[in-house]
Amino acid sequence: MSWIGNQLLRAGMFVEGSQTQLLKAVQNGKIVRPNPLQGPWEGCPGPYADPAAAYQFFDDFSRLSLDDTTGNPVDYAWTGDVNGMVVLQSSQLGGVVKVTADDAASNHGTSISLRGEPFAIVEDSGKKLWYGARVKSTVGNEDKQLLAFGLAGAGLDHDLLTDTTGAIANNKDFIGFNILQAASELVKCSHKTTTETVVSQTALADHADAWHTYNLVFDGESSVTAWVDGVKLGTVLDVAAAAFPEVGVAPFLAIKIVTGGAAEGDEIVEMDWWKCVQLR
Repeated sequence: MSWIGNQLLRAGMFVEGSQTQLLKAVQNGKIVRPNPLQGPWEGCPGPYADPAAAYQFFDDFSRLSLDDTTGNPVDYAWTGDVNGMVVLQSSQLGGVVKVTADDAASNHGTSISLRGEPFAIVEDSGKKLWYGARVKSTVGNEDKQLLAFGLAGAGLDHDLLTDTTGAIANNKDFIGFNILQAASELVKCSHKTTTETVVSQTALADHADAWHTYNLVFDGESSVTAWVDGVKLGTVLDVAAAAFPEVGVAPFLAIKIVTGGAAEGDEIVEMDWWKCVQLR
């Protein structure tokens, strides 16, 4: 096998062929590199990795199974107040899901989360983790939208967001990204557990109703780094801190409207995909 083949084999992809054939395949985009050399997915096991080494969840929202009676998503734990909706966007290449918070009354919300708690960030466990999501949040009216997405404990819903303020509520386990009522264009990276004070840093000063990619990376030891659009945030999250949730978690998204009334308009968040990978 050529030296290129050996490099791919080390990355967990079994290939064969001459150096010339492999070079041509790479140049034509026919081989997907399973182990990026840099960025938030650095070191993440590729799609052809041995399942005994790692497991993953990934949804590109190319389809969405709905209950025939309720119209609610089947594959996710779903909650929603009156008229809160989770639907696929039409004519979106690759698939996009839209989550809407109803504008009919104050503090109405909608949430989706993966069932169970298949992931956990535990100090010195050696269980490295990679989380990512591509999200667009559309604020219909300034300071009316509350949003949280990332990893959260099972059984949580949009009430993870405290009414009116959007602060991560007490007795909730969460690590991820959120929007508060006081500054709905500002995205924060936050984590919290039980009654500890939430720890936050600015992730994005103005999301500008545009697509952005958010990542969390656990080194398997003591720290989690957050990324936005491929840029690492300055503050490293300390897994050993009292406010960090060393518990079972799952991919989670929740949206809530602050003040009701038809004039306010629905608040909308769209997700292109989300993914989480962890070493066993």
